[in-house]
Amino acid sequence: DAATNFHTLIAGSRQILLGDKKTNGVPLVFIGHSGGQIRFGNDTSLLISTGDGASYSNLDTGSTTGTYWAQALADSIIRPAENVGAFRSLMMNSYCGKILRIDPNTGLGLNSNPYYVSSNPDSIVSKVWALGFRNPFRFTIIPNTGSTDITAGDPGVLFVGDVGYNTWESLDIVKQAGQNSGWPLFEGLTAEFQYYNLAIQNLDAPNPLFGSGSCMQQYFTFKDLTVLDKNFGNPVIKNPCDTTQLIPASCYPMPHHRPQIEWKHQQNITRCPLFTGQGNPISVNINQPTSPVQGVQYAGNASVGGVYYDDNRFPVEFQNNYFHGDYGAEWIRRFTLDSAYNLLTVDSFATGVGPVVFLNRNPKTGCLMYVKYPDAIHSICYTGNVNNPPKAIAKADTFY
Repeated sequence: DAATNFHTLIAGSRQILLGDKKTNGVPLVFIGHSGGQIRFGNDTSLLISTGDGASYSNLDTGSTTGTYWAQALADSIIRPAENVGAFRSLMMNSYCGKILRIDPNTGLGLNSNPYYVSSNPDSIVSKVWALGFRNPFRFTIIPNTGSTDITAGDPGVLFVGDVGYNTWESLDIVKQAGQNSGWPLFEGLTAEFQYYNLAIQNLDAPNPLFGSGSCMQQYFTFKDLTVLDKNFGNPVIKNPCDTTQLIPASCYPMPHHRPQIEWKHQQNITRCPLFTGQGNPISVNINQPTSPVQGVQYAGNASVGGVYYDDNRFPVEFQNNYFHGDYGAEWIRRFTLDSAYNLLTVDSFATGVGPVVFLNRNPKTGCLMYVKYPDAIHSICYTGNVNNPPKAIAKADTFY
């Protein structure tokens, strides 16, 4: 209510933008991985992160013991085609494992989204901005990136903390519409072989060659539709029933896009993506000279996400840095960035901070704030004098 300086709500003004009934909300068939962040893009669009809604305790390919898949089917929370557990993250017609981008006034998808359907702006695929996440628990948008025009399809650069599975935690940087982080076929930089070696079919992707000749494969598998991360050429996928025919590009999302950095559970191993001279994906530890990110290796247990520090009340070397937390390892680390918002270095910033679940900057004090689960908010402040570079203010007193 503007009359109270926006300190109170207008009675009866609630408008449900997504999920006004259980049949059209974000599915959740386990006790976690529902997602966790809602932010306005720099273009005023509304972005929402969603988890895969699957079991984090077991391999989940659908109908998994301990999950609520049967109730979800009975209540039409998921379609039969969505009863594929973690593979929902790679389904274009599922809200799970995505970053969604919608109109904050209507809840509809925006026509500048990568898979927008003009005849059905309320469809799931019309709202997808990025996909292939396990649990993008938190993300932040770098200030002053992207466009302020909502029709341009550029809400800014997203830094996403995607919680890992058995081995790797990651920081994903989303700069491009439709970016695909690859879960569950990939965990971070490499294949997650428990899932990768399974021939789980995507019932939303029928094989046009089925029934012709000797083709007995009615639907493409998720692995069939996955293009590996390479740094050259246009991706093409051959039909498994006839390798002389290509699967139409409209059937599959963008190629797997690897995170900029990942760290291992219980071991101080931290890696970044590289390519061979032939353009094939490889990885390198951050303590190697060839690594694009330099630093001392570290371990973690749950990538929480972080915040970009765009303030001048920390010392200069800490300004315009990105701070990222890990819930399980109870640390906050500091990343420096280049002008294109790629990672350059990583350093320890705060350790033993407890199970951090959210990071932000206090605009009033300039302090770094974090939420410590389950019941505390902490601040990290700089109390010394900051020697910021001088800012010239010039005025003309004579005009010609």
